[in-house]
Amino acid sequence: PKPRDYSKNMPKKMRRGAIRSALSTLVRDDQLVVVDKLEMDTPKTKEMRQVLNALVGDQSALVLVTDGQKAVRKSVSNLANAHSIVVNYLNIRDLLKYDKVIMPLDTLEVIKSIWGKEG
Repeated sequence: PKPRDYSKNMPKKMRRGAIRSALSTLVRDDQLVVVDKLEMDTPKTKEMRQVLNALVGDQSALVLVTDGQKAVRKSVSNLANAHSIVVNYLNIRDLLKYDKVIMPLDTLEVIKSIWGKEG
């Protein structure tokens, strides 16, 4: 016997609306930290810990990055209270799980193009 699958697919417009709503809630509650840029030449966890402590203190943080920022992703992956995600794969669960969301300006442009009113 094969168990029945009770999962439902969420419509695309509803999913986009949920992400827009979550982003606006983060802005309203001052949980969104926008920085000019977040770049590293080599992955250094110690440097990333100092940057995150300066930005969010000891709160948990989600760091949004673009595809080319592998050093930032590796540095954040070694930290217990932080997680990084490529902005193209942004989802509701990650947005709501962390206390603060750190967003460089280049990821903000990607978010506007994907989840903006025109997108």
